[in-house]
Amino acid sequence: MPVLAVGGEKSFGPMMATVMRAAATDVTEAVVPGAGHWVMEENPSATIQLVLRFLGD
Repeated sequence: MPVLAVGGEKSFGPMMATVMRAAATDVTEAVVPGAGHWVMEENPSATIQLVLRFLGD
């Protein structure tokens, strides 16, 4: 199952994908620029674009 691991640039960043790879093999890493822990509240347009790109693939 494809998994999108999203982390905020100022928080978990790419580490989110590292953690998810402990449970999944098909992990796509995404980092939301300028965001901390609350990616959707801090940078909604970038978060939406990352999710749409992942779902489009």
